Amino acid sequence: MRKACFLIAAVFVLALALGCVAWASDTPQAGTSTVGQSVYGVAGQVYSTGAPQAAILFVIGQKSYTVDGNVYSIDAAPFIENGRTLVPVRYLGDAIGATTNWDGTTKTVTLTKGDTVLTLVIGESNITVNGQASPLDVAPVIQDGRAYLPVSAIAQAFGYTVSWDQATQTVSLTQE
Repeated sequence: MRKACFLIAAVFVLALALGCVAWASDTPQAGTSTVGQSVYGVAGQVYSTGAPQAAILFVIGQKSYTVDGNVYSIDAAPFIENGRTLVPVRYLGDAIGATTNWDGTTKTVTLTKGDTVLTLVIGESNITVNGQASPLDVAPVIQDGRAYLPVSAIAQAFGYTVSWDQATQTVSLTQE
């Protein structure tokens, strides 16, 4: 009889432990973004339907960005100018894995990733991608000592899909 009670108790404890582990793995962790997912919250708990998460997220006015669920601090926040999201070039380059170069004399930013080379000049409404010039809706600017570039033009040139969530003021970049 003792062995049967012990066995039943051990199975119960094991089942309870495994159930808690499974429940915990379904709950987003601190620093995990749920932008672009269907999310239901009850009493402070957040559950996700498992829809794919955006690879890179920048939020207007926020001094951090997210890459594949990892949050990184930045010293300059994205902002909107003429309906376009502008992001600090250094952090945009880091987020997409591009090498970023700055020529202070000509105020030229060059981003390189693989065979793609982008060139932009502060104050000029053009972007050059692999030698081909195209117009921009908004020119790159310098604000508070940081160069800001229009995120959609840069991301698309490197093969990212860009989406905007008005409710959360979030621009999302996903690899095509």
